[in-house]
Parts: sequence; structure tokens; C-alpha cells
Amino acid sequence: MNLLAFTGSPRKESISSKLHNEFLNPFIANGFKVDIINAYQSNINPCIGCGNCALKLQCNFYDDMPGIYSLIKEADIISVSSPLYFSSFPAPLKAVIDRCQLLWEEKKNNIPMKKKRGFFFAQPDQIIAISFAALLCALSIFFIQ
Repeated sequence: MNLLAFTGSPRKESISSKLHNEFLNPFIANGFKVDIINAYQSNINPCIGCGNCALKLQCNFYDDMPGIYSLIKEADIISVSSPLYFSSFPAPLKAVIDRCQLLWEEKKNNIPMKKKRGFFFAQPDQIIAISFAALLCALSIFFIQ
């Protein structure tokens, strides 16, 4: 089984990172293949809405995303952890999610992708229900791929 973990915190010892690591530890201990992508350490350009993914089923950018696309396709489980900045993802993590538009275009063109399970860990700056509304919408679309 393959688990792909996306971390959205710039700090390795943040609360969201610690929560995520506690989640990952049993998978690692039981021999799962675990890949961890730290959005802040990745070279990922933000989506510019050019439409190339819809027209040619490829992205115009040549950065770390092609390798991440492969890991997403191979994953059985995808987990995401993030602090919440102004009730949203940090920009580097949002760039990863936005660039997954290519995977949506592949799905619309009947390119199969195996089903996955998804988990999300967040650390809001304040506990109010509306803090999670936009995140849950974006993540539900991200996990549906």
C-alpha cells in the first residue's frame, strides 16, 4: 500500500506537522510505502489558468509536479496537513492543489485513476466552523480525483 502525505506547514515542528506525523507513524511501522511532500520545499509554480491541461492533457510548467502526479496516481491513501492562514491553505500547498487540475482533465477524458482514501489534519488560528468551509470544499474536490 502506498501513502502520499502532503505537508503545508513551513515548520517541521508545527502542531499540524506533529499531528500528521502521529498519523503516519503506524503506517511507516507497518511497512507502508510513505512519500512525504512538503509544499514549502517543493518547486511548484502556481496554476495560471492557461487551459493547456484541458487542451493537451499536460501542464506548461516543468517543475516538481510531474513526479507528484505520479505519486498521486500510485497512492492508495493521501493525507494532507496544514495550518490555516486566514481560513485557507498556505500558498505553496494551494499551488499543489490547483495544479491537480491536470488530473481532473485526465478524468474527464476517461483516463482511469484508482480510488483513494483521504485524510486531512489542520491547525486553525481560531476554532470557528467557517474556518473550515472553503478548505473542505477544495479538499473534497482534490480527494475525488
